[in-house]
Amino acid sequence: MIENINEILEKYWEGETSVEEEKILKHYFTSETVAEEHQTFAPLFRFFDHQEQITYTLPSVENIRQKVTEDIPVKTLSPFRKYIYAIAAVFTLAVASLVVWQTTKPKEEMPLYVQEIEDPEEAYRITMQALAMVSGKLNKGTESISIGIDNLNKANIFK
Repeated sequence: MIENINEILEKYWEGETSVEEEKILKHYFTSETVAEEHQTFAPLFRFFDHQEQITYTLPSVENIRQKVTEDIPVKTLSPFRKYIYAIAAVFTLAVASLVVWQTTKPKEEMPLYVQEIEDPEEAYRITMQALAMVSGKLNKGTESISIGIDNLNKANIFK
């Protein structure tokens, strides 16, 4: 019996079973004598059996016609609410326009403070100070990078 069920199950998973074979499977899996090796499939077939027993009922045609032809009262807005909604819409448009205008308005350019130096020694001194500042910041950045690389080398992640 179990070999027969195994063969039918193989055909079932391939989609090649007949209606009679599916009825055999349904009867086998809904009974209480399901073998241990087939216990994993039992809930699936019990679910299918349960779904077959569910009946769906549609409302009668007369009920549908009655609901379609039923006069549903139309709600109209009072004049006071119409004005409130109109004022709210205008206010919303005004605020949105103001926000868009503020974000698209060209920004004023900051004046650049440029000082022309005529003494070559003074220009050299100022240039050396600027280069020393850039060099210090660059050394600080490369120092933190080298610490990170050393930590990676210690961890042996990339070897």
